[in-house]
Amino acid sequence: IAALLFGVFFLLLFKSHSLKVSNVTRWLAIVIFILAFAEFIWEFTHHYLYPEALKEWINQGKNAEAFSKSYDSINIGVSGRLIQFSLLIWLSVRLYKLRHIKIWSSVITIVFGVIGIVSAFVIYATQMNIPKGFEILFLFFIPGIPFLLLYWLGVGLLTQFNFSSNVSGTGRCV
Repeated sequence: IAALLFGVFFLLLFKSHSLKVSNVTRWLAIVIFILAFAEFIWEFTHHYLYPEALKEWINQGKNAEAFSKSYDSINIGVSGRLIQFSLLIWLSVRLYKLRHIKIWSSVITIVFGVIGIVSAFVIYATQMNIPKGFEILFLFFIPGIPFLLLYWLGVGLLTQFNFSSNVSGTGRCV
């Protein structure tokens, strides 16, 4: 459901022309979005099928401890997080420049987005063997964190939206 909402949000966002970006930027953002969406779908199905794949692995007589190294692909997860957090940072900056969100919403999204990007690099460099004291970075590698940031941006958009003036149907943030 989360991936579907993510897809619908971006589809409506780019269809509405509310970001006021050039055609090249629009198509570049759409390509980046498609990559981010594809990684979300892959990762959600990947983790959903994890128990069945583990069961099959054990039924073949293989060691359960070695399963994760064989099943998980750190490179896909790292690439996905880099794309997703970069897209969220860009969207946050763009929405702030258009005055659709307040600065605090953008700053929080940027800070957590940068932490997410750093965590992706640390996880790639250490191959999931995060150094002691930096375990908090693993939290930003979870697929739900980009959705949390999208939620945060949504709250920021809603706090800027003037419902009484939208009765006329302008659909703009005031």
